Amino acid sequence: MTCGKPYNLPVKTTQHAFCFLLALFLFPALSEALVSNLAGDGGIVQVFLVRHAEKDTRVPMDPPLSPVGWERAQRLSHVLGSSGVTHLFSSDYARTQMTLTPLARSLGLPIALYNVREPAKLVKKLRALPLGSVAVVAGHSNTTPGLYQNLGGSKPKGLDERGFLSEKAYDRLFSVTLRVDGQATHFVSGYEQRYGETSSVERKGDYLGETLPTTDVRMFAPGWLSTGLAERDFAIGVDGDTIFTSITNRREATMVMIERKGGAWSAPAIAPFSGKYPDLEPAFDPRDGSLWFASKRPLPGETEAGDYNLWRVSRGESGWREPAPIEGLNGPGDEFYPSISKDGLVVFTATREGGQGGEDLWFAIETAGVWEIVNAGPSVNTTGPEFNACLNPDGTKLLFSSVRKGDEGGGDLYISELDAKGEWSAARALIRLNSPALDYCPSFSPDGSLVWFTSRRRSPSGAPLDYKDLRHRLQSNGNGLDDIYWAPVEMLEK
Repeated sequence: MTCGKPYNLPVKTTQHAFCFLLALFLFPALSEALVSNLAGDGGIVQVFLVRHAEKDTRVPMDPPLSPVGWERAQRLSHVLGSSGVTHLFSSDYARTQMTLTPLARSLGLPIALYNVREPAKLVKKLRALPLGSVAVVAGHSNTTPGLYQNLGGSKPKGLDERGFLSEKAYDRLFSVTLRVDGQATHFVSGYEQRYGETSSVERKGDYLGETLPTTDVRMFAPGWLSTGLAERDFAIGVDGDTIFTSITNRREATMVMIERKGGAWSAPAIAPFSGKYPDLEPAFDPRDGSLWFASKRPLPGETEAGDYNLWRVSRGESGWREPAPIEGLNGPGDEFYPSISKDGLVVFTATREGGQGGEDLWFAIETAGVWEIVNAGPSVNTTGPEFNACLNPDGTKLLFSSVRKGDEGGGDLYISELDAKGEWSAARALIRLNSPALDYCPSFSPDGSLVWFTSRRRSPSGAPLDYKDLRHRLQSNGNGLDDIYWAPVEMLEK
């Protein structure tokens, strides 16, 4: 939708506007006195206008953002995160609210909703913002150009015959600078910049191109792998070019694969051998690159899905082969969460005779085709559940989850380390990683410098504004379902 300008506003000279914008954006730390001088006798209000990011076209009614859209929303947060933003406005749709969500979370700001059918009211509200305000408005292809013009900007180039942004244009970011003199608001300048990629956002670089954590625990690939579904588990190949995770609910468990080809990462997709039976908890064998996982798929000679067993699948020149059960490790009950060190030491979860009680961790080593299996012992296992353990590449650190006295939530992460005598130390809680929610499913990077884990911690938020805001929060990461986090290995230290 487009509208004519409701005001006949004077426009400053090009030289004045250019100098003012240079001062405002190249020197954000300018004193209030200098900014006031540039603006005349009044104060400044800055407004950024952006169309929502790419939406999920599979959802017919009020679609959320797609994974690419979530990535673009993250880029928007990076672009505007240090611009002094004080106010966020979104139309009453999931895709526009989600576009501002990363920025809102990083700044701790609420998102105010406006009616796209009443642009004049929004313009009035923006013009009445307190002096020094910086607002970001998320709109649509048919509303953003009109709003920009209503605030005093000239007609943007590249619009279609209706005056709308192209359906493929998601990277256009408009800015309007207003000067307020008493009761009057004057247009100072308007400009446009681009952010992200023109049509889609490709992920390149190690670890999906994410910035490495150095001193903190951080959600991994928000909007790409941590999206609001129950995403858990993380396994990355020794070459760093293949990643597996799992998406689960109470009835289903499916493994998801991402690959790097030609320098760019593919979008997440169901693993070629997964999707029919419950599959989860992938782990790469660093010795041969095969993938181990837990699955309920029928064992050879059976037709019905049974309990969870450990399986292994390798990849040939033509792709992934058929998975096969790992003979000698599977017993009459469930086996879960395998992890393998460089020297072939395996740890997995099972409830078996000879354990400490309930689910325990078990070590296994294969010699001449025969598996020797031993309980991890009382320094690691208790009478309660211990589960989902991983070994670092050299097999000297054991991370696992446990529900025991003193934990923060419904399960915490613990560490035990191999000493010079070849004995595992008494387990201690990883206080710097744990939260009041369930923290589990740890794994290491191939070089042992990074740790991933799954958590059900919630992102901080106030009361929902309304039903749509509530639904948006429940569909977003940080909603209390499983999300993937990562941290530097130094955070395992006391």
